[in-house]
Amino acid sequence: LSDDVVFESDAEQERISRHYRRVCADVFFHARKLDFGLAESQPASASWDDAAMGALGSFLPLCRHVVSLRLSGNGAITSLPDSMGDMKPPPSLPFVRGKPKASAASRVSPLESLECANCSSLRALPDGLCSLTNLHSLNLEWCVTLHALPEAVGQLRELQLGDNQLEGLP
Repeated sequence: LSDDVVFESDAEQERISRHYRRVCADVFFHARKLDFGLAESQPASASWDDAAMGALGSFLPLCRHVVSLRLSGNGAITSLPDSMGDMKPPPSLPFVRGKPKASAASRVSPLESLECANCSSLRALPDGLCSLTNLHSLNLEWCVTLHALPEAVGQLRELQLGDNQLEGLP
């Protein structure tokens, strides 16, 4: 909301704020793909920075069904939010039609693909990537300031590493 908005009361402002938070949470909860990548035709000034990435990090735990996250082209970010490891579906009921339901598999992050190509200032990946057990594809091409990967990174089938400064693989 802009600074020009005037509320008739604090109660009205709180009511609208609660509604806005619910709508945002609902949108993020149902999203399957998030594309915050920067297109080549966009100016570098449109790139996300660490402050914006930190703000995104506060929403990532709400992203319970996201299978694909694209951040490519954001040359100003130096790290990714630790909350990436918290992108898990909500807990399910322990019983389905009277039968016990396995809960461990239902709490696994659905994130399968993370694309960070051309994030030229990216220096580190969060340790939370270790908990993304469904992560199958990781693109780190042209992440020229990235020197190391976390100890474990999902169940990768595809790792794209072209032109970077990695000093070894886990």
